[in-house]
Amino acid sequence: MARKARPWYLDAVFYQIYPQTFCDSDGDGIGDLKGIESKLDYLADLGVDALWLNPIFESPMLDAGYDVTDYYRIHPRYGTREDFRRLVGRAHDRGMRVILDLVLNHTSRRHPWFLESRRMEKNPYSNWYVWNFNAWNAAALPGKWLTNLEGRHDSVLSTFHQDQVDLNFGLPVLRDGYGNSPDDPGVKRLWEQMRHVVCYWLDQGADGFRCDVPNCVGTKACCHEPGLNRAFWNYIREAVDAYGDRVMVAEMWDDASEAVNELGFHLQFTKNFCMISTPRDTLFSENRQFIRDGEAHDPVEFDRHLHLQTGNLRRSDGAIAMQTGSHDLPRPSTGSCGDDDLTMLALAINLTSNVVPFLYYGDEIGLEVNPAAPSHEGASFKAPYRCPMPWNAGRNAGFSEARKRDLYLPLHPDWRRRNVENQLKEGGSVLQEVKALIALRRTAPALSSAAEKITLRARTRDPLYVYLRRGGGQVLLVVVNGDARGRGMRLDLSGVLGKRRRPYRAGLRSGRHGAALPAGPLDLRDRVLSMKVPPRTYGVYEIA
Repeated sequence: MARKARPWYLDAVFYQIYPQTFCDSDGDGIGDLKGIESKLDYLADLGVDALWLNPIFESPMLDAGYDVTDYYRIHPRYGTREDFRRLVGRAHDRGMRVILDLVLNHTSRRHPWFLESRRMEKNPYSNWYVWNFNAWNAAALPGKWLTNLEGRHDSVLSTFHQDQVDLNFGLPVLRDGYGNSPDDPGVKRLWEQMRHVVCYWLDQGADGFRCDVPNCVGTKACCHEPGLNRAFWNYIREAVDAYGDRVMVAEMWDDASEAVNELGFHLQFTKNFCMISTPRDTLFSENRQFIRDGEAHDPVEFDRHLHLQTGNLRRSDGAIAMQTGSHDLPRPSTGSCGDDDLTMLALAINLTSNVVPFLYYGDEIGLEVNPAAPSHEGASFKAPYRCPMPWNAGRNAGFSEARKRDLYLPLHPDWRRRNVENQLKEGGSVLQEVKALIALRRTAPALSSAAEKITLRARTRDPLYVYLRRGGGQVLLVVVNGDARGRGMRLDLSGVLGKRRRPYRAGLRSGRHGAALPAGPLDLRDRVLSMKVPPRTYGVYEIA
C-alpha cells in the first residue's frame, strides 16, 4: 500500500496579510486584492507557502471586518469575487496557497440575519442569536448583554465589540423556544448555513480558513459547553475534508489538545515570546536578557509552554502554529526596540522550532510599530501593529498613490530607511536572513514541525537558549544568545548523539553575523561541544 502523503501545511511557512495596509492598487489609501496580487512575486521569492488574509467580507468596519454583514460578498474596497479568484489562481501558479479569516461566532448588528432575528414576530432567524429574556438577572445568566434594542424585548449577548452579536449554535442555558439545543430547527438551519459559507469559499478556490475564536461557539460568559464546540467544528471539518488538502487553523491560545485533538483543527496557535509576557512588554530587556513583566527573565517558560503544547498533540495530521506578531499582537521589533540583531533572534526561534511558523507582514524586514497611529476601525491600542507596508523610498513608501492624509493608517516614520527595496540590496539585512532561514527550513527535514526538538539549555537568568532538532536522518543544533556579551558554552551531547568511531562535526548552516560565528567544522570529540557564542546572535549548525 502506498504511503499517505504528508499534509502540505505541516511543513509550510504561512504569511499573514492585513489587506488594508499591505498594498493599494487603486490609489484610495486602502490596500486591496489587486495590490496583494501585485506582490505575489515578492512573496514567492521570500519563500512562503501560504497567505492568510484578514477578513475581506462585507462589513461596516467597526471592528476592521470582524463584524460581518455578508459572508458571501467581498467588501468593495478590497475588490470583487473575480479579483479573489484571480489572486488565488496566480498564487497557486507560484506554489502558494491562500486561506481566509472566518468569523463564525458573531456577526455585525447590521447583518440581515440579526435585523430579522430582533423582530417581535417569530421568523426563521428568531433563534439564530443568543437572546436572554431576563438579562437583568446577571447571576442567573452572566455575560455582556445589549438591551433596549428596537424590536423584541429580549437582550442579546455581545461577547466582543458592542456592534457584534453572538450567534446561537444551540445553548442549553437558554429556555425552550430560544434555541436551547442543536436539534432546534432554527439552530439546525444556522449550522447548515455556516457549512454552506465554508463550502462556498472553498468552491471559489480558498485553501482553508483561520477561524476566529472557535472556542466561543460553546464557551461563553453564560455557559461552557465543550460538547457543542466539538460537534459544530467536526461538522465543519467534515465539509472541509471533502475538498481534499485544505486546512483549518484555530485561534485558541491555551490548550492545543482541545483545538487539534477534539475540535478537528489541523493547526492551533500557541503563545510566542511576547504573549508569554504581556502585549505591552518587550521581548528583551535593556540589558539584553529575555524578560517577562519587565523583569530580567529567561526562555524557560516559553520552552516549557511550547513543549507542553506539542507534547499534547495526538493527531498525526495536526501541529502547533506560532506567530511572529499579528494584527492583535506586538511585533518582534517591539521587544527589541528596533535592534535588528534582537529582532532576528525572535524570528530565528520561530522559524527553527517544532511549529508551523506564521510571519506577520513586515516582520521579515523588522518593521516597527508606530505608536503615533490613531485608533481606526476599532483598532484601539492595536493600531500601531497595523501600519502600511513600506515597499520602497518613493511616494508613501510604495504602498499607495493616495494623498498622505488619505492613507488607512500613517506610515512608520523610518520608512525611507527600513523598506523592502533597501533590504533586498543590503547583505545581512533582516529580510535576507529571513529568506535564508525559510530556504533552510524548506530543505532541512530536521526543521519540520514533526521533527524532534530537544532542549539542551534553557535556564533562569541565562541569555543562552540551545536546542537540537532531529528528523529525516538530519541533526541540527540551534544556539541563541540574547546577551550583549559573548558567552562561552560547553555542551555534553552524549545523551542525544550515539557512540561511533568517527568524531561528530558541526558545520554552520545559517546565523546572524555569520562571519563572527565559529563556522566549523567544529570537532565534537567525545560528543562535547565547546564554543563561544557572539553577542546577540543565533547559529544553526548541522551535526554529522
